[in-house]
Amino acid sequence: MPPDTQSGVKPPDTQSEAEATGDTQSKTEPTDRKLEAQPTATTSGARPTATRSGARPTAARAGDTIESFSLKDLRGLRKDYTRRPDESIISWLVRLWDAAGEATILDSTEARHLGSLSHDPVIDQEMMREASPCSLWERVLGSVAQRYLCADDLYTQQTQWKTIEQGIQRLREIAVAEIVFSGDINTRNPDLVPCTPVMWRKLVRLGPQEYSSALAIMKRDETEETVLDMAKKLRTYADAVHGPTHARIAALETRMRKLEDKIEENHKELKQDILQISAVQVRGSGTTRKRSLDREGKGIPRAKLWSFLCDCGENMKRWDGESTDARQNGCMNCWMARL
Repeated sequence: MPPDTQSGVKPPDTQSEAEATGDTQSKTEPTDRKLEAQPTATTSGARPTATRSGARPTAARAGDTIESFSLKDLRGLRKDYTRRPDESIISWLVRLWDAAGEATILDSTEARHLGSLSHDPVIDQEMMREASPCSLWERVLGSVAQRYLCADDLYTQQTQWKTIEQGIQRLREIAVAEIVFSGDINTRNPDLVPCTPVMWRKLVRLGPQEYSSALAIMKRDETEETVLDMAKKLRTYADAVHGPTHARIAALETRMRKLEDKIEENHKELKQDILQISAVQVRGSGTTRKRSLDREGKGIPRAKLWSFLCDCGENMKRWDGESTDARQNGCMNCWMARL
């Protein structure tokens, strides 16, 4: 049987083909045809019929419950699962697990149609090697194991964390590295990886100094807890430490905003009064001007005048004991200097 011109890979062997369909199709499939592959058992044992990404498989594989993807479905997967610019491989792995888990089952043809997900040619090429249907997660883990020599090569990609949620992300990244390179891990779920003292010390070293003491006693060497268990502990700690503080800060910010609004309102009223005084002084003179000032300015509280002079940076010792008229003139001079 000649190679499939659409995928560019070798077709399944004739024995598997005969067992699955008995067909001897030799013509090239059209590009909008649903991609099909012969069923074999997956190494993960998972055979889901839907993916977490929202793409819907449309055609069942012959003799199996695993379903294949159309080209449109694969384009959707590529959009969801491609590594982002400036995203490290280890961070991408955690995001890929959260998006797909082990529910996205692909054969080699479908893996080729996904194209470059990691933007690393070695990883992308290794992902396409396995001909049997298996999960995308399994393909990626195997590819990363071929790309890097040891877990430390992935740890060097990690950055410092400042918030508890960032710390949980770093811990899950460490768990993924353990899955890739440790032969003692019996799960592919990073949240179910046992959190060892070594993993915890790596997390503490990446965190802020203010958390180091609390985190050091949070994990006991003799306890057997998963990454998920420790993530719950971290969130509980964050709520206990930062919850009341955040509430007090929010209340203080609200009070400060109200105070600023009140000060701004008083300043606007005072500016209007000063402008009125300025207009009266320009129009009037002598006794008439003084009577006008008394009439126009008698409504300005001394406290407002004092506050405005203080905001203008005046030496308030100079104005201590001065009359209301003197303070009004001082405010007017300050206001005119600002114009």
